Amino acid sequence: MNAHRLNAGRTRSCAHRTRRGALIPALLMLASPFPVAAQQGPPEPLPFDDIPFPAFEERLLSNGADLIVVPHDELPYVTVNLVVRAGNAADPRNRAGVAGMVASLLNKGTDNRTALDIADAADHIGANLSAAAGDDWTNVVLGVVTTQLDAGLELLGDIVVNPSFPDEEIDLYRQQTVTGLQVQLGSPGFLASREFQQAVYGRHPYGLLPTPESIERIRRSDLIAFHLRHYKPTNSLVVVAGDVTADDIEARLNEALADWEPGPSRPPTYFDIPVREEKEIILVHRPESVQSTILVGKSAMKGDHEDWMPLNLGSRVLGGSSTGRLFQVLREDRGWTYGSYTSAVRKRDLGYFLANAEVRSEVTDSALAELLNQVDLIRSEPVPADELTDVQDYLIGSFPRTIETPQAIANQVATYRLRGRSTEELESYRDRVAAVAPEDIQGALMEHFDPEQAVVVVVGDATQVRSNLTRFGRVRMVDAEGNQLTIDDVEVRDSDIAYDPSVLEPGIWRYQLMVQNRKVADMERVLGFATRNDERAMSLSSTVRANNITQVSEVFFSPRSFRPIANTFRLVTAEGQASWELEMDGERVSGRAVATGREATEIEREAVRGALLGEMYELVAWISELEEGLELRYPVVQPQSGRARTVTLRVRGSTEITVPGGTFEVIEVSFSGGEGNQRAYFTAARPHVLVRVESTGSPVVVELTEIPGG
Repeated sequence: MNAHRLNAGRTRSCAHRTRRGALIPALLMLASPFPVAAQQGPPEPLPFDDIPFPAFEERLLSNGADLIVVPHDELPYVTVNLVVRAGNAADPRNRAGVAGMVASLLNKGTDNRTALDIADAADHIGANLSAAAGDDWTNVVLGVVTTQLDAGLELLGDIVVNPSFPDEEIDLYRQQTVTGLQVQLGSPGFLASREFQQAVYGRHPYGLLPTPESIERIRRSDLIAFHLRHYKPTNSLVVVAGDVTADDIEARLNEALADWEPGPSRPPTYFDIPVREEKEIILVHRPESVQSTILVGKSAMKGDHEDWMPLNLGSRVLGGSSTGRLFQVLREDRGWTYGSYTSAVRKRDLGYFLANAEVRSEVTDSALAELLNQVDLIRSEPVPADELTDVQDYLIGSFPRTIETPQAIANQVATYRLRGRSTEELESYRDRVAAVAPEDIQGALMEHFDPEQAVVVVVGDATQVRSNLTRFGRVRMVDAEGNQLTIDDVEVRDSDIAYDPSVLEPGIWRYQLMVQNRKVADMERVLGFATRNDERAMSLSSTVRANNITQVSEVFFSPRSFRPIANTFRLVTAEGQASWELEMDGERVSGRAVATGREATEIEREAVRGALLGEMYELVAWISELEEGLELRYPVVQPQSGRARTVTLRVRGSTEITVPGGTFEVIEVSFSGGEGNQRAYFTAARPHVLVRVESTGSPVVVELTEIPGG
């Protein structure tokens, strides 16, 4: 194929907007001995310069795989990207995460090599070898110097054609992935994205996201089946860029992939997405959060639709950068956020249009109202010429950077091919950008983004933001794990639950804290009698020691009525100390909290009737009759602020588990609200002693190692 030529980017000077910048031209005029004509506005854009569009060729390998080659002999290096047209969207419905696991384990063992063999072979020839799955396809990438190309291709062919998926590598991947997913539950951005995608796509494969449960269900047979079904040469595209010719690399690939047998593959099933007649508002309750993460968006069109160009430009005008309308209004004018942006996300099937912002809790509804207002404005009024020109100039001017290396042009060509678009559209990219008119943007947004049918996700403290969000429509609440919440779950109310702590007996229990089956700390818990405020009390103290970190918490309560008396906490690290101390006397909570490097915060507020302190929330499970189906709601004071939160205890059922301290018949209990969600297991007999606990948003698992007298 002959090399094509494209125009280079237009350059455009920007008028100085600072006071200093405005003075400089005037001072130059005064200092010059010659008259200087005042310039009115920025100079006219320069005409497009021609730049060479890198030559590329397309072939068909003998096994049926498509081949794209971008020769470039200036450096003795070759990049090979083998793209399998199957990604996360091809996951089995009850096994979300299979595509990602298959990709990650390709280089962890084959019929001919162990994971160590593969790593050593790659190191020996100085090759980079990796694989990753996206929504629509999987990339297996090799980078190697030209002199080692044959060895690199042989290695690439082995991991693609002959992966063995060793059980020990599956177990390690599962462990690391589950831990990562659990940690992500503590990220408001992740929570917002998860709820948005699931709400927008429903049963569509793009809405099928990995969870700890789905990862735990995956077996080696699932990986083998996925590989056999989708890793076919006729379902693949090989993109090569670097120091090669098309004839040479075609012959080498035919040899390296000679054992890769063609066969039919099964494309993913794209189910219809939910149809909305009104906004769907989802509030993810994140107790004690001081800010809210807001997402507003809607599904768009397929990746080969002609409206993607004007939709993308409209997105950039609205919030593509710090010059976008949302950034200017929500940050610069109102000071509500560090930044607010939009994006038009393109996929092989239905993409989506999305706007986002992170704001202070108290302005959540105001920021959402203004965000929706700005969306209405860009849909109802044509974009002014200067705003559109700024975006067009940026895209046109930066385009040459996207094709300045053979690897970059190869990736661009491959992406167009995979989305069903012609490479001629890539070559005419800048002309197509320049041709977009204001009415094109308005029409695309009117057609593909109706905010009245949008999904609105807010991650924040429901007790602070829920009531104000109802002005936009019905609000559906969920917790960090996606479980439905009711008003009773989040609203703090007085409690009249009567507790009987008489079953508690003094003792010492020891635990270990684990991350990915690796012990990171020891914990000792002591239940006994004490004196606090001249009053006979019972206390539960917990001491955690790990390296140079010591954490001690203790809660005091009446041994007769379970009335809370005090709660103390102290954390000592190499960086400093943090502590709090709360007292509860009748209807008041008082105390002080000190964070590392900060001034003390004095706490004085009215107490909710029936509120508990600290780890008393867990002791409720120790002393209650834990019958299956039991559900208790009670307020618990949060130590850093003194405010109460509703904790909901639910009994899930009974089972048997083994921990270092032994094998126990246990009752599974979930705690939601408070400072987070937990899944805990207690001994079947009262008092129900804690045996194991897992916390949402934390990779740490606590396990019993020793019981009193053990």
